[in-house]
Parts: sequence; structure tokens; C-alpha cells
Amino acid sequence: MIRSLSRVFKQVGKFPTYIRLLLLRCPFDAALTTANAWFLQHSFEAISQGCEVKLRYGCVYFAIASLLLFLYNGSIWCLYARFATNFTGKLRKMVFYSIVHMPFKKFDEKTSGEWMTRLNSDAQMTINLLNAPFNIPHAVVSVVNISVSALLLLRINPTLMVVTLLFVIPHVVVNRKLVYIKVTKLMEQSQEYTERNLTCFSTLITCADIVSLYDAKDFVMNAYEQSSIEMVRANMRIHIRKAVNSLVIPLFGMSGYIVILLLGLIMIRRSLLTFGTLTAALQYRGAILMGTMLFINSMTEIRMNAVGLRRMEETYGGREGN
Repeated sequence: MIRSLSRVFKQVGKFPTYIRLLLLRCPFDAALTTANAWFLQHSFEAISQGCEVKLRYGCVYFAIASLLLFLYNGSIWCLYARFATNFTGKLRKMVFYSIVHMPFKKFDEKTSGEWMTRLNSDAQMTINLLNAPFNIPHAVVSVVNISVSALLLLRINPTLMVVTLLFVIPHVVVNRKLVYIKVTKLMEQSQEYTERNLTCFSTLITCADIVSLYDAKDFVMNAYEQSSIEMVRANMRIHIRKAVNSLVIPLFGMSGYIVILLLGLIMIRRSLLTFGTLTAALQYRGAILMGTMLFINSMTEIRMNAVGLRRMEETYGGREGN
């Protein structure tokens, strides 16, 4: 997939701009998690100490930090949206010109529905890789957030870090076995059924007079209905896999949360931990868990959209090979 993306960027351009925007977007989630953890820790410590000045200082700091962080994030996403719009236009033009200038023999090897799918759906899936939620941008953001939060949690209390990992790792393993490995094959099937459905639909429109002349309306409608059912079934299999992942999330997430609360209670009673430090640790633990879920969902979507990237590259490569 990386090689395919590099070839697309080679044709469309703007690769350095995309990398810069990714690097600028990366720190936001980690910085927001750190700000929340610091605020909660110092606020609860100020409350326990009865220090009103310290509490006010923490509130003012948190308000300013949140304002600056969200202003920064909004500015980066504005630049990212402009980049994505320009990239989308250039990519669609590239695919369209590739199909238009393709030799007729090559063009006639595939149905009109397949070419429509490659021009629209496959091109959109390629764009989604770079721009849509739960794709490359969010995968990179989640990795940075997990790394920073894990280091800070390890610094606060190594025991809580180990307990967090004991509940995160099984979630990753279950997702890989049940969702990640299967989703590419299911997405390929879905795209094939979508092509058949578009071909039948195109036949109904462009060949309506011929269908009426030979009294083949029932035959064509049955073919269109069958292709629609197959497409729905293929998409449902994908959604079922995603639903399994959504079922696993609360199982490991809430159980790990309860264990850390009980462990934190024991440490506080033994004066090994303060309540403020425990709240900060829970913030970092939540960031690790949410970052892991974000990374898993992003990798699943990336694997699905990579199917469209490969098919779109075949379309563009078909032009170059002739």
C-alpha cells in the first residue's frame, strides 16, 4: 500500500505538503490529554489541601491551554481541508483521463459498471485513505497519543501501566483475529458485487428500448435484484465484523477501569499514591485505550480503502502499459 500511495503522490504531487500537515496534526491529542491530566491532578490536590489560589491557577491555566489547543487544531484542519480538496480534484482528473485515453480493446475488457466503480468508488476510497476519519491521519495521531500517554503513565506508576497493557493487548489480538485479517477479502467482494449492481442498473437505463422489445424486463430486474442482495450481504458481513469489535471494546475497557480503581484504592490507603495522581493516571490510561481503539479502527478502514487504491492504480497503470 505504501508503494501504491507513493506512486499516486508522484503523479499528483503535494507529498511534502501532506507530510507537513500530518506532523502538525500529530501532537494535538497528546497535548490535550496532558492538559486534562495536569488540570485534574492539580485541582484535586488543591481541593484536598484547601488551597483556593492553587485551584484558581489551575482553572485559568486549563482554560488558556484549551483555547490555544483548539485554535491550533482548527487552523491545521482548515489547511488540511484545502489540501484535500485540491488533491481530490487532481486525482479524479488523473483517473478520468486515464480511462478516456485508454485503448478501446483495453476499455472493452471490462463492463461499464466496473469502470464507473473505478472512477467513483475506488477513487473516493483512495481519497479517504488520506483524508477521511479513521484512516491515515487518525492512525498517526493515535500512535503519538498512545506513545506519549504510555510514557507519562509509566512515569507516574509502572504498576498501573502494566495493568493497562494487560487489558489493551487482548483487545488488539481479538480484533486482529476477527476483523483486521478478514476485512480486505470482504471489501474486495463488496466492490465486485457493486460493479455487478452498477452494470445491471446501467443496462436498465441505456438498453431500456431493447429490454422492452424482447420482453426481458423481468429477467433484467431479477438480475438487478439479485446483485443488490449480494451487495447488501457483502456489506453486512463487514458490518458484523465491526460490530464484534464494538462488543469487545466495553468488555476490556470497563473491566480494566474497575481493576485500576481497586488497585488505586489500595495504593492510596498505603500512601503510595494520591487521589490527584490517580485521576491523572486514569486520564492517561483512557488516552491509551481510546488511542488503541482509534488505531484499530483506522487500520481496519485503511485496509478496506487500500482495495480501492490498488484497483485505481490498475486503472492508471493500464493506461501506462499500452
